[in-house]
Amino acid sequence: MALRAREQQKQYTAEDVYQLSLQGLHYELLQGELIEVAPTKQTHGAVTGEILRQVANFVRERKLGAVYAAETGFVSSTGDVLAPEMSFTVKGHIEPEKEGFTTVAPDLAVEIFSPNNKRVEIQEKVEAYFAAGVRQVWIVYARSRTVYVYSAADKVVIRRQDDLIEGADVLPGFTLKVSDIFSVLDE
Repeated sequence: MALRAREQQKQYTAEDVYQLSLQGLHYELLQGELIEVAPTKQTHGAVTGEILRQVANFVRERKLGAVYAAETGFVSSTGDVLAPEMSFTVKGHIEPEKEGFTTVAPDLAVEIFSPNNKRVEIQEKVEAYFAAGVRQVWIVYARSRTVYVYSAADKVVIRRQDDLIEGADVLPGFTLKVSDIFSVLDE
């Protein structure tokens, strides 16, 4: 996930983040503060890949919309630039490609908790996602093999091992067993 660039004085904008991306530098922007998006370890990548595979297969078979891989950025109405590890946007919400980041929030955002993260930072991102219009957020904790499924910034259900994650109204009919996400770590 991300590391905060602590020694900042300037309030950055979405345009600043876009210009940095053109230089190969990867940041998110939360409340004017740059958050460096650093490369991840194998566990993080494997878990992200498995979730992306499961969701993408479901979406593709039903032609429901688009699934985006890590660091696909979008700009919220508050000016935040967020880039979840994986996201899904319903077909009718997809914005045509243009210069800069999309201004359409995905319907589902998935974040993988990293040892570099602090829980308060994760909660800030969850709140930012819902403020931007995201309808469901999954926070995945590989170490404890749990997934926090948010349907609102203050409404969360914790899913473990044999529990199912349900797509609810975001991905109707979609279910994913938590243990299936983490099975890639046992292979």
